[in-house]
Amino acid sequence: MSCGNTYRYYYDSSPSNSWTRKYRLIDGTGWQSHYERTGIVLEILSAIALCGIAVWAVMLHRRAVATRKIFPWYIVALGLITFAFTWGFIDRVLNEEAVCVERLYIIFEIIFYYFRFLGDALLLAATFLFTFTAAATLEAITKPRVKSMTMAHLAFCGLLTLFWLILTILQLALNIQLVLDTGNNTISIADAGLKMVFVYDLLYLLATVELLFFGIKALVSPPRGNSTMNKKIPLILLIGIAAPLFVRSIWSTVIDGIYNLGIHTVYIPRTLSEQLLLANQLFYYFCTIIAFAALASAMPLLDAESRKVQDEINENLDRGGVSEIPRLAAPVAGGGLLAGQQREQWDRESGRDHSQDPIFNGAPEMRGV
Repeated sequence: MSCGNTYRYYYDSSPSNSWTRKYRLIDGTGWQSHYERTGIVLEILSAIALCGIAVWAVMLHRRAVATRKIFPWYIVALGLITFAFTWGFIDRVLNEEAVCVERLYIIFEIIFYYFRFLGDALLLAATFLFTFTAAATLEAITKPRVKSMTMAHLAFCGLLTLFWLILTILQLALNIQLVLDTGNNTISIADAGLKMVFVYDLLYLLATVELLFFGIKALVSPPRGNSTMNKKIPLILLIGIAAPLFVRSIWSTVIDGIYNLGIHTVYIPRTLSEQLLLANQLFYYFCTIIAFAALASAMPLLDAESRKVQDEINENLDRGGVSEIPRLAAPVAGGGLLAGQQREQWDRESGRDHSQDPIFNGAPEMRGV
């Protein structure tokens, strides 16, 4: 079947219009631009690198306990962004070859491209979960506080996911109207989509600033005992995860703010534009790969530290020391112990059952208060 004379993003007003009508992709350069060729190679190399990180992360996570709730978020985010990179490679090759496609191809192209936004939101969720799990392990933050912080930040990531959904719907509506010529408000839809991208970038930037704050705070906090992991894990969080995501977010916010909001007024030559696009692609892919690799390497360290903390608690209990719940030996007014606490200490020290002793039968002379 021949392609005819219609092209993508143009429409045919004849009654024979259908989603099976052929279009020729014309966004490519016919392999004439070495910037485009370099970008295509970068797409597939980045996808291969993320596949390697995925295999490595699965091997490291086989015996994980403390990070078992983090890993599903991480692996789904990694899969979505890897797929988006792979699809970018396929789409750009098809454009360079100027192949014929059906109109339905445009729908899948949009959905697959915007997987990147959803993957970035899930990567942020995995990073927040890792951060608060590390805080609970290394800094002994109470579980209710960790749970409330986690839920609040997961809700924030849910907001970013909602933005991804709205962006996808707007882009689908825009392209369906352009293909079928079924509406006259395409400019307003396109403008709304561009502003949504900028807002998404801005929210993501604010989240990475908070990650930087958490990383710096954990790095300068006094270490717990003699644990070297107290500094290794925050260092990876700060340098390997928060910093790349922060720098990447600044770049994306500035570029999208200039172009999507129509701030720029100076004409940019095509060669310079191609260079900027290639630099933007290289910057985004490099920072994303670094963040995924750093998080994959940090999760086993957190698991090891969590096991060490639990072993220290168990060993302390075996020696008759205080447990992980300090209130068991908390003093009260008058120097005595709360009801039931003396029994905890006696039972640990002698192994005897003092349940029938006077202090447990209410004898006032034995209470010590």
